[in-house]
Amino acid sequence: MHLPSALRLAWLNLRHRRLPEGELLDACITFADYVSTAQRLPAFTSKGEAGHSGIPWLQALKLTLMQKLHRSEADALRAPLQLAIMDCFAVWAGAGTLELGDRRQAMLDLLAETEAKLARGEISLDELHARGVAAVRGGQP
Repeated sequence: MHLPSALRLAWLNLRHRRLPEGELLDACITFADYVSTAQRLPAFTSKGEAGHSGIPWLQALKLTLMQKLHRSEADALRAPLQLAIMDCFAVWAGAGTLELGDRRQAMLDLLAETEAKLARGEISLDELHARGVAAVRGGQP
């Protein structure tokens, strides 16, 4: 849970003077939880180079709503954030860019697949290391 900064607490105090001090803190915590929940992403696994386009996250959401779901810019901007996230993830999953599901299980499956490839000699440790370094650097070897 993320507690609001002192500046935000002061702003809320000015804005909502009618709240007693204890209730003000509760209101701030509730609001912070609301914002955190609204920004929560569904469990997913990216496929290929998905997610490394360099487009800012919120811009990608807006563009997907406009291009793939044919919403106007005003409608895309007015959409509740959680609904926009879920709509975009549904589009991306339908396009095969990502797979919705349990991230932990997907990572375990990927690890098992990689270990099997290592055992069969289909990939070397050096190649695996180079891929990992490239992924960390955003696709740059």
